[in-house]
Amino acid sequence: MRFLLGLVLATALAAAGCARPAAAPVSASVADTAARVLAFHGHAQALSAELLLRIKPPQQDAVTITAHVWVHTDGRVRMNASKLDVTFCQALIEADGSCTAWLPRAKLVTRTPAAADGRKLPPFLSDLQLMASELRDGPLLPSVYVSNSSVPPLLRQPNRDGSILVQVNSDGSAALKKFLDAADGERLTLVYSNYKTFETLRRASLVQMQTPNDLTDVRISVRALEELPAISNERLRLNVPADAVAVDIDTFIDHLGD
Repeated sequence: MRFLLGLVLATALAAAGCARPAAAPVSASVADTAARVLAFHGHAQALSAELLLRIKPPQQDAVTITAHVWVHTDGRVRMNASKLDVTFCQALIEADGSCTAWLPRAKLVTRTPAAADGRKLPPFLSDLQLMASELRDGPLLPSVYVSNSSVPPLLRQPNRDGSILVQVNSDGSAALKKFLDAADGERLTLVYSNYKTFETLRRASLVQMQTPNDLTDVRISVRALEELPAISNERLRLNVPADAVAVDIDTFIDHLGD
């Protein structure tokens, strides 16, 4: 697909504790609003979740994918994706953004390094990686925000690859929209709705992803979300058979429907 991988990876790396942008002066009101948003949504150390991903290209039938996601405290993300109750893709995304993805039916595996060389994750995995970060941290990272004059309030976090803007409701607690702006001007918009409480977390149970010049309707529903004290390395392990055929990312994408 098409989702701003460099910016997504910067977000994931910040969530995993990597270097963040230098602090900028922030007014007390902006800091208070950011603190309310962080407190409202809560933060998980580790989690598991079941997601329903619906992708509807223009004038084509919708594709529905069920994904089980595990997010480790160190930023690793493990995913199993299925269609019609049959697993078609498994993946492990490391904290640095490198990824190993495996197609059990086609017996193909692809390995992509961190995004420094401009490569992308396979389609829909970048969406799920971003959602994993959203489920763990909520729409805001605990960082420094500045504000534009806006009603509802708009919080902006400078980012080395662009910027992140979060529009919150009138009482300054729940996020309404999130704008991820890449340095090249491309924008990914997340639209939050149907907030639910999952243990100590409040999360939008429906997130719509929008990009300019792309009419594909992408919606991710949170069907289950559980906070975990820890996740074992065994749970995260991706067991790729020795006879799996290693292919490049383009060949892997061509066989996603197999």
